[in-house]
Amino acid sequence: MNKIIFTTIVFISGLVFTACSTTTIEDQKEMCIKEGKKFKTERVLNLRSGEYEIKGKCL
Repeated sequence: MNKIIFTTIVFISGLVFTACSTTTIEDQKEMCIKEGKKFKTERVLNLRSGEYEIKGKCL
């Protein structure tokens, strides 16, 4: 029973995080503007790859 619950939680969380990571900066900006919030981008160092990435935030 616990294995089924754990597997279900892992599967659902995998879907959620995969869907969130596939949105582009332009899509994030449009969603923020529709919500009436300001949008800001910033360069963030990815510690795994050692390269800078552009991240978007709703403010």
